[in-house]
Amino acid sequence: MLAGQTLDQVRSTLRQRLSRVYSGLSVEGHLATTHLSVTLGNLRVIRVFVVGRARRPGGYDLSAASTVFHALFFAGGPALNGSMRDIRVVRGGQEIASLDVYEYLRSGRRDGDIRLENDDTIFIRPVGSRIHIEGEVREPGLYELRDGETLAAALETAGGLTESAYKGRIQVERILSLEEQALLGEDRRLLAFALNAETGNQKLKDGDRVSVFGIPDRMVNFVKIRGEVRRPGTYQLDSGAHLSDLLKRAGGLLETAFLERAEVVRTYEDETREQIAVDLARALTGDRSGDLELRARDEIHVHSIWSFQDEKMVSIHGAVREPGQYELRRNMTIRDLILQAGGLKESAFAEYAEVSRIEPDQGELKT
Repeated sequence: MLAGQTLDQVRSTLRQRLSRVYSGLSVEGHLATTHLSVTLGNLRVIRVFVVGRARRPGGYDLSAASTVFHALFFAGGPALNGSMRDIRVVRGGQEIASLDVYEYLRSGRRDGDIRLENDDTIFIRPVGSRIHIEGEVREPGLYELRDGETLAAALETAGGLTESAYKGRIQVERILSLEEQALLGEDRRLLAFALNAETGNQKLKDGDRVSVFGIPDRMVNFVKIRGEVRRPGTYQLDSGAHLSDLLKRAGGLLETAFLERAEVVRTYEDETREQIAVDLARALTGDRSGDLELRARDEIHVHSIWSFQDEKMVSIHGAVREPGQYELRRNMTIRDLILQAGGLKESAFAEYAEVSRIEPDQGELKT
């Protein structure tokens, strides 16, 4: 009477039957004088068999509440040569269910994952047709193909397209049949097309290699600015934009910018490059004749006033704690240099120091 029912169904059945004898059961809520409690004790054990291309084929003792996935778990799942798309359940010599693991992984649906009974057999068939999906999909790899499966379904199994996929070019490398090879005189053929509702419904074949290409990384309509500006970087090029417009977008020049000259490197479509010198001071006056109109892929470099001057250094040696070279600063004295060098050692003779200097106009070393 209760075989094959869930626990809730058993409660309902027993309440319905027993309420004919115990009138208190027919009353709901706190007015009931008789109460029914149904709990699950020990489940009976059933023996099921996993055969075919399983990792650990054999017979398994499972609880009576087990499903096909439970049995597959104990058997280790399909082997490398076993199908994940066509797992069959045989009961009493007849096939009663078929399980597609891909469907479960793709959508969470467990069609075919029925509750098992004693002496059921789970048969894992040999792996069927396979295709390879590569490129701009979220999970590229080798996938088993069901008869009549479409390109759109296969791409969904592979996790779908990435955000950088280019739907305008999908390529399928296909091995031709013997008849096609004899007719065309070639072994393979490349099919290239844009992905849309119509092309997504075309059926794939065993051995197909599907390539999804990406959007090129190369940017075209942009300009770059670096050097002595407040916000260096890459900017979208607006129609008719000039150098002064870009300087404003980059936050303006730093106080250390060299105004007399900046370099613009212009790249043409054939990848040849031209260097153009510009006067920043003139460009910022609003005079359009001196304000270069920018083109796509222009690169602007604003120099620093300090890049045209040699770094001035002084050296200190002898009885100081940290001898070496130090930056020469404005109004710097020998006392300042000694302090930077950590001060004198205890063994230093403080009454005498020797200073050597090269006179810029004479080029001679004087002490």
